[in-house]
Amino acid sequence: KQYFRMMRTSLGPTALLTTPVAGHVVRIAGIVAGETVLGVQTLTDAQRLLDRNRRGLPRDVVVVGGGYIGLEMAETYVRLGATVIIVDQAPEIMGTLDPDMAALVRTAMVRHGIEVRCGTAVTAFEPGAVHLANGDTLTADLVVLGTGVAPNSQLAADAGVDDVHIIAALAL
Repeated sequence: KQYFRMMRTSLGPTALLTTPVAGHVVRIAGIVAGETVLGVQTLTDAQRLLDRNRRGLPRDVVVVGGGYIGLEMAETYVRLGATVIIVDQAPEIMGTLDPDMAALVRTAMVRHGIEVRCGTAVTAFEPGAVHLANGDTLTADLVVLGTGVAPNSQLAADAGVDDVHIIAALAL
């Protein structure tokens, strides 16, 4: 595969380095291979989620992660008629936004029927339930791990590139 390309930008000669991404590793009690807790970090993960939906849409969905991926998953499932709760351990969803903008996104999510729980972590999963650090237990036919991806910069490091500026990371 080709991972490197030189191009000219307004900044001058620029190297475009494309690498695979790595999903954030989630280590929470109760995660087992199956159809109840699914990630969406890769195309293979997305296909598993689609396959699961073809066998029957869930009624109660908990989305772990309040970033772009988590919000996309929440919006999708609420449009499909599910009850959706987003759980994020950060104080507010969309941590990449300024707090006032993130609050507007939260308001829009709630207006569309999505419950948002911030400031508490998921501590365990079991069939049909998600346990939170604040002591609450949520009902869930499906848990979507929308915890994001990180760029894999190991290829650059192995090539001896020591001045890497990551402008954007996209998972394809």
